[in-house]
Order: sequence, then C-alpha cells, then structure tokens
Amino acid sequence: VMIIDDLIRLFPAAKFLFLIRNPLSVLASVVNSQISHDLWTLERFSDELLSGPAAILRGIEKLGDKAITVRYEDFVMAPEKNLERVCHALNLSYEPGLLEYDNSAEVQGFMQDRTGIHQYSKPEDSRTESWRDLLSDPQQIHFAQSYLRELGRETVDALGYSHDELTEAVRHAAE
Repeated sequence: VMIIDDLIRLFPAAKFLFLIRNPLSVLASVVNSQISHDLWTLERFSDELLSGPAAILRGIEKLGDKAITVRYEDFVMAPEKNLERVCHALNLSYEPGLLEYDNSAEVQGFMQDRTGIHQYSKPEDSRTESWRDLLSDPQQIHFAQSYLRELGRETVDALGYSHDELTEAVRHAAE
C-alpha cells in the first residue's frame, strides 16, 4: 500500500483491485502472525498500519473508475457474486474454478500472513470476526483502542466500516 502512487505511475492504463479488510482484523493479523509475543516488533509495522489505510483511500480516489474495491468480509460471504463482479470489471470471463485454491504442499505464501494457507480449498467466512480475539487481552485492547483513535472516524468510515461500532466493541471488552 505504500507504493500505490509508484504503481499508478508505472502502470497508467491498469485497473487496480483493492481488497479492503476491517482495520481491527488487519491489526489482529499483524499482532497474531508477526508480533508473536514480542510486542516491541509492532513498531516495524507502524507505517503500514497507520499510513496504509489512508494510502489505500488516496489510491482509490486517484484511480477513479480504474479502482475496483471489494471488502474482504463481503467477498467471503458471497465469493461467487463478488468474483464475478471483479472479473467483469477486469473484462475477464468468470469461471467457478477460480474460487478453488491449490493447497498442495508446493504452494507457498510469500506475503506476511500465511495463516490458513493450506487449511482451505475455497474462500471461507469463518475468520471475518477473528479480530474479536484481540479483545481477550488487556494489552491488545489497548492497541485496538489506540489504533482506532489514530486512524480516526473519517478513515475507518471511508473504508466501509463503522468507527463507532468498532470503538464500542473495544470499549465494551475493556469493561
């Protein structure tokens, strides 16, 4: 997300697909898959976590109709419908087999979060609320509160999530 402007400059005719996820899910993913129990390493991800959402929104605005946005939660709840929409926007034909993963041993993830890479054979909606696991630990509740405060209402709401609802969920867990 930090090189969106460079990608737009390098590929001016391209369409860009933005898969957007609940900011607290992103935080939970970083905490659970990258931080382990060494909370000091959270600082390594601060630029991505704090500047990334605004960069995504700027990229979407800058690209206009060349930006295709899909919320992760919407995608996994109705993968066929959403993938058909993406294929149509990219002028590609939709094939049901596109939703099937090759989870053979040779397939390796190269992105940061490899959680579940070999557990599923198609989009799965069981992880949409996994961010709530953060709310069982006081330190992570603090991270969630601080993260929402730093992102701010405008950014969270513009991403398609309710800042008020997320803040309330975190506040309720802290009580």
